[in-house]
Formats: sequence, C-alpha cells, structure tokens
Amino acid sequence: MDAETGHPIGDPLKLNGAEVAFSPDNSRIACGGNNGTIQIWDLNTGRTVGKPLAGHQGPVIALAFSPDGRRIISGSADQTVRVWDAATGQPIGQQTTGGSVLSVAFSPDGTRIASANSDGTIQLWDADATHAVGPAMTGHAGNVYSVAFSPTARGSPPAVRTRRCGCGMPTPVSPSGGHWSATDGRSEPWRSVPTANGSPPAAGIGPSDYGVPNPARSWASP
Repeated sequence: MDAETGHPIGDPLKLNGAEVAFSPDNSRIACGGNNGTIQIWDLNTGRTVGKPLAGHQGPVIALAFSPDGRRIISGSADQTVRVWDAATGQPIGQQTTGGSVLSVAFSPDGTRIASANSDGTIQLWDADATHAVGPAMTGHAGNVYSVAFSPTARGSPPAVRTRRCGCGMPTPVSPSGGHWSATDGRSEPWRSVPTANGSPPAAGIGPSDYGVPNPARSWASP
C-alpha cells in the first residue's frame, strides 16, 4: 500500500505466513512461513527471489533485515534464532533460546541482535548468531512480544519513549540513549519502530486481559 494515498501498489503477493520485513532499500520483502521457511520477494517485479530459506522446524514468527540489507534474522516457534545471507539464502548462524522467539531486532550499527522470547527473557547475540552477548535479561513475568533498539548513539537524548497504560506516565528511559524497550505479560503486541530522522518513535501498550496495565521495560545495551 502507498503510505500517503492508501492505494495498493502492484498485485497482491501470495504469502504463506503473517510475518514480513522490508529490506532497508525497500526493494525486497521477506515473508516468514507457517511451514518454517522464509521467502524473499522482489517488490519491483512481484516475483520470488531464489528458493525459500529452509531450516526452522516451526512457524517463523519474527523477521528483520540488517541495516545494510545483507543479513536476515529470523525467530521461530522452534525456539531458535537464525541468521541468513540475504543474497545467497545460505545460513550463517543459529542459537537456541528458552522459548519461542516472538520478536527480533538488529542494532542500528548491525553489530548486535536482540531476541524477545516467550520465556520472558531478552537475549543479545552477535551479528552472526554465533554466541550470546552477556546474560539473558530477565524481569518480565510473561511473553516478551516486541523488542527494539534505540536509533541514537550513547550520549544522545533518549530515543524510545514508552508510557504505562491507565496512568499515562512515562516509563523511565536512561538519558544515555543506549536502551530499548519491550512489552510483556498479557499486553496486546506492539512494535516500536525507529523513525528515519532518528526522532523518538511512538509505542502503544494495550491493557491485559484482566484490565491491569502492563508496563514496558528497558535495558541498557552492553
């Protein structure tokens, strides 16, 4: 869809899954399938690019391109995080988490990966998913549905602003700017998307099934 006019661009793509990610140059999208595969599409031609990326043993739930568009990270119900070469489709690395991987994100400089997991943890990985970076971050009482890095560097003003539902009070964010935030518990899923000009993005957190506000949490990036 054209974001300004709301009109469709080209014919609909027949996708086998609900998770999609745009490449940084907006020329391709990756679609995660319920069958555990990932298919890349050329948005200019509307055709698939190469063969599906196969390896996951469960539905692909989370996808993201690296900032330079050369890698794709995927998270699955099979409790693995995998990194792929976006040009060749070859696997680069993978790691096992403690639960289904519900959200993934690359750091702005492409050197770190974050995965949000159904066991209530967030884990940092190196860009190739060959090893963990530091211990898992804990504190959430339920599923972590979304994770995002701040688009600004350390020493800059805070770039991610979140608010608690019900009271509307800001969730504290360190002034260093090296933070991200994630939802937990029974909140409605949301996504914090950095803006192109680096200005603070907006993020909404829905109420839980029991009507209890669910706060976001934030951690400093090592």
